[in-house]
Amino acid sequence: MQRYQPPHTRQRPPRHLPGDSSSSSNSVRVDSQRISDDNLLKPGPSIPRRNENPVNNFAPRPTRAPSDFSSDKYVPRQSRRDWSSAASNSASLGTSVLASPASDIRPMRPGVGGKVKVGEMELMQSVSRSGGDGANGDALKDWGTQERYRQYIDERIDSHYKTFDTPRHTPPKKGSREKEELEGLASIVLLFRKLREGVVASHRIDAFAIEVFESSAHLAILAQNRPQLLSALSGLIPGLYKAHDDIKDNSKTRTPSEPSDRVEVDVTAQMRDLNLLAREKDRRVEFASLLLLYHLVVSGRQTFFDTLMGLTCPPRRDMARSRDPFLNDPNTSIPRSDGGAKSETKTESEKGHGTPDGHPFVSLDDVGFARKAAIALGEETFSPLMYFNLISTSKPSATITYESAILRWKEGEVRDKTWEIMKKGYLSVGVEWAGKFAGIDVKEVKAWAEGKEGKMEAGIVKLR
Repeated sequence: MQRYQPPHTRQRPPRHLPGDSSSSSNSVRVDSQRISDDNLLKPGPSIPRRNENPVNNFAPRPTRAPSDFSSDKYVPRQSRRDWSSAASNSASLGTSVLASPASDIRPMRPGVGGKVKVGEMELMQSVSRSGGDGANGDALKDWGTQERYRQYIDERIDSHYKTFDTPRHTPPKKGSREKEELEGLASIVLLFRKLREGVVASHRIDAFAIEVFESSAHLAILAQNRPQLLSALSGLIPGLYKAHDDIKDNSKTRTPSEPSDRVEVDVTAQMRDLNLLAREKDRRVEFASLLLLYHLVVSGRQTFFDTLMGLTCPPRRDMARSRDPFLNDPNTSIPRSDGGAKSETKTESEKGHGTPDGHPFVSLDDVGFARKAAIALGEETFSPLMYFNLISTSKPSATITYESAILRWKEGEVRDKTWEIMKKGYLSVGVEWAGKFAGIDVKEVKAWAEGKEGKMEAGIVKLR
């Protein structure tokens, strides 16, 4: 019995080249002889094949010549390229034939020396990422850096509107490039988020801070980014406006930075800041309406009415203290029926967001658009005609555009509810009346009715 040998200690037979006929014939002869010896050791007679001499069964079979063996193999096709000339040229240059020239690698962005040049603002870190430990991520706490970063955002906005033909202050149009345009706006919204974090971390309360939050809210509406919209509006209404009012009332001035550290800005940015400072009345009414519409469409009617009461009513706590002398004494508490003391903790609607002089933050007349929208979307007062009239873009005002953009988020739900109301009250309606009631063009009524399992025949929409 042969002893086991590891693979690395085994001796393999020498490899023979195809042209070595003597070695190949000898190996074939030895193999055939070994096969013949094995056959002789087997018991029993062997049965010869048909038309074959039994004497020659154990004789070694003739082998083909190496030339015949190689002729059966696949012969690769010769290359058409003249490798001799290419090899001589490459050998003289000391480079490989298949090597690409260095000029074949080009940078994606123009830069000096072929290197990608990344702007300083593109690498600006967020304050929330740095942890506020004074590292490089806190650069946006500097007021001058904030102003330069705001200019960088303006450049990004200009570049965006040069790429797409959508007018400014207008949501992206539905089409093949709508998704791409929304992604571009979403990236700008994230830049505003980073700038807002720097403004809040630096405790900056001035016209620049208000403008950052206002522009951030507008871009979030166009990008349909609801979380960032709520974040911007919640910081702006009423907190930032009220803090700015307190500073103006106390006649406190605060310069953005020391004169030596002040960053020079372009004429456009200076004119924008001057216009903000020169306004006798800010835009709190517009953004208060946007916040109310957001709660009406997204958060729910309960949150909408709580916010409406808080913004349009003066602080009730101050009014109660002026009427009740017991509330002026901090040691006096109003007893409750269960024996405890009545808590003075109130909700936002109970406290109110009035101004320092006791007036409400905004009046009910100022937020008339939001109140009409609440009536149009109410369960008992639902009116699709009123709703589609509010979201109509025929009015050129930019304020109406942003308000109607938020209200349009309910358009599909309102149209579905309109169909159910029509189906319960009528068997069939005219196509023009159905289009007006659903807020769509007459040409689109047929497709809309068929999508709701209805049909249109001879100008009549059959609902069931």
